[in-house]
Amino acid sequence: MKCEFVKNNGKRCGNYHLKNESYCYWHSKRIPEADKLQARQRGGKDKIIKVNGSYKLSKLETISEAMKLNATLINNVLSDSLDLRCGVGLSSMLNLQLKLIESGEFEKRLSEIEKDLKTKSEQLQ
Repeated sequence: MKCEFVKNNGKRCGNYHLKNESYCYWHSKRIPEADKLQARQRGGKDKIIKVNGSYKLSKLETISEAMKLNATLINNVLSDSLDLRCGVGLSSMLNLQLKLIESGEFEKRLSEIEKDLKTKSEQLQ
């Protein structure tokens, strides 16, 4: 949702509102003017967003574990309890983890096939 602040020219502010609020960062009454001034001076240099640590850590060694985390991420982004940018970053890492899991499973199956072929080859000799 957009900020509900109306400018002097009659147009509404185009920024998105803060979570659980009707106004954006710049028009919020909760944020002290000194903080806003400091943010303007920094010019957006501190745009680091951290995950609040509410995720149960797991090894993510199986596809089902990765699927559970993916569902949690999606639900948290949709419920606005996780910033979309964090969700995108985490989903990118999760995608890499899924590829690694699949590669590991493929390697394990290939190793078993090679072992079976070697055994059958030795039996034929």
